[in-house]
Amino acid sequence: MSHSIYLRKDGRWEARLSLGTDEHGKRKTRSFYGKSREEAEYKLLVSQQNLADEYAVTEMTVEELAIEFLHTSAVRLKESTAANYRMKA
Repeated sequence: MSHSIYLRKDGRWEARLSLGTDEHGKRKTRSFYGKSREEAEYKLLVSQQNLADEYAVTEMTVEELAIEFLHTSAVRLKESTAANYRMKA
């Protein structure tokens, strides 16, 4: 994720965070405004921390994760596909 911080023509500071692209290839961004550069940057950093918390590391082992995946995906997979996944796991 990249970001930029700049002074807008209206006198406010904007910190813009690039979130990549959506499924149609359109860029996704979030903007944070402040009366000072520091305020805008602080809001950006808080948001980045919140995004990082959403993708926290799990304590599960790879084996436990594979077993959970097989159980939860079995209802939406064809039997032959589920059997193939079990064999590979």
